[in-house]
Amino acid sequence: MALETVQALSDKPFGRVSITLPRFAFQYFLKPVYGEFCERYPDVQLEISVTDEAVNLLDKGHDVGIRFDCK
Repeated sequence: MALETVQALSDKPFGRVSITLPRFAFQYFLKPVYGEFCERYPDVQLEISVTDEAVNLLDKGHDVGIRFDCK
């Protein structure tokens, strides 16, 4: 029900998405597709924070965080 309600608001995604990820994830995963993403979704503003440090998503206001734990 909620998904149908959100989909009815707009046919195209829009808004700001704040992402934090480590340097290697940006270089290997996000950077290669960034241009195509921007062309495909021009109404989505990506705010990208590239840092290898641990980040508290809520304190920093990020919507998405990518981190790897190799323990």
